Amino acid sequence: SFVDVCDTIVEPTVVATQATNVIGRAWFHPMYDTDAVGHSKVIAGHAIPHKMVEGFMKSLHLSGGKDGVGLLEYDELVEANNRVRRTPHATINILRRSQLSAAGEYEKGLGEKQP
Repeated sequence: SFVDVCDTIVEPTVVATQATNVIGRAWFHPMYDTDAVGHSKVIAGHAIPHKMVEGFMKSLHLSGGKDGVGLLEYDELVEANNRVRRTPHATINILRRSQLSAAGEYEKGLGEKQP
């Protein structure tokens, strides 16, 4: 499967060549399914686990004073989280570490708006 290719060939190759400091990875697939990955923590290349996203969303709602009003149901959140990694074709996005660092610096400037 696509996940197997990413996790058992691509990712170990990136690690073995010590390229993790140079590039970031993101996997995309027309039928991407976070549950099929079977992870409960952040794994390089994959979408954030649903339960982590649910925690971010609840935190944002509470800090925004919305007290859960308008919060997505869990099944809606799962579908939205999977769609973030869906593309028309299987894709491996290779990102320069400088791009990731710039995004991280930008996020720091968001303050409380940051997930």
